[in-house]
Amino acid sequence: MFAQNNWEGIYNKFKPIENIDRSKYWNNHEILSMIGFAISKLSYLSDADKECLNNIKKKEKILKEKKKLREEAEFIFKRCIEIDKENKARYLSNIAYINYHYLQDAINNRKFKLESTEDLLTYFNKAERYFKDALKLDDTRIKEWYRLGYLMLECYGKIVVDTDEVFKRQMEGIDYLRKVINLWRELSEDEKKRCKYEYINSLYNISKFYQEALKSFWSNVKRRLQGNLLNTNLFSKNHIDPKQGLCYAKEYLEECFKDQYEQDINEVIDKITHEDIMKTYDNWKIEAIDLLYRLGLLYFMIYWYLIDINCKDIDKLNSYINKSKNVMNYH
Repeated sequence: MFAQNNWEGIYNKFKPIENIDRSKYWNNHEILSMIGFAISKLSYLSDADKECLNNIKKKEKILKEKKKLREEAEFIFKRCIEIDKENKARYLSNIAYINYHYLQDAINNRKFKLESTEDLLTYFNKAERYFKDALKLDDTRIKEWYRLGYLMLECYGKIVVDTDEVFKRQMEGIDYLRKVINLWRELSEDEKKRCKYEYINSLYNISKFYQEALKSFWSNVKRRLQGNLLNTNLFSKNHIDPKQGLCYAKEYLEECFKDQYEQDINEVIDKITHEDIMKTYDNWKIEAIDLLYRLGLLYFMIYWYLIDINCKDIDKLNSYINKSKNVMNYH
């Protein structure tokens, strides 16, 4: 049943889970691990019928069932930790992922009011704690570093409104994603294939963070073009220094392009075509259109930054505005 991804079949075979401690499987970590994995798959809210979530009674029933499944999966993995200490990091990561996955489901379905802010923080804290516990035992686990970084960078700000606290967590997330990048670069070629998704998305999400941290730029450009803010900097120095932020955004996004297209954007920007990109489409972990769009915006931001600091190098100014135009043409 496991090979066929028959998670419900596995669950039905071994339920009731609360009585499994009296069964012959209680000391078999291989069987328990399989059961825990199957239950965790069934616990995903993203698999629920979204139409049911619009009905209060049906929604409450689904949420109750999913919560029970999460608790049962954790119960199983905690038993695995007790009897299979050599693989403790893996089971800790399994528990972290149950909470990590549900947190994303709940955040993405906030319009259904699935959880209060307090409840969401509980899942956030559990995911963080178990990921960190797993990494204390084995700090080479790339997927765990990536998920921990994503948790800080993309999830925390959707729960908490304190901008200073959110920024602190986001910078922590940046450090974790940089850890992913550094670890990935030390892997063998075969191992790199296994973790390519986490590597590429780490590059992309770091760049995205620095671009969005400077988002006040866009409204300032509009006002400048309307004749306002003529003597005021376009980039306000809040949490991120604009020069450093744009430098990081460019470094990571260009590397993200290179590792998917397999050529440096600066070497092909004048001659690459849409057909060329489509030929390498199977290599892309990030949608090519999205990446190229962000590159175009980024080069445009750099152009305006140079204008803002009174750059006199006309060739440099033209190079960035032309890069922006070229990339937008692919998009």
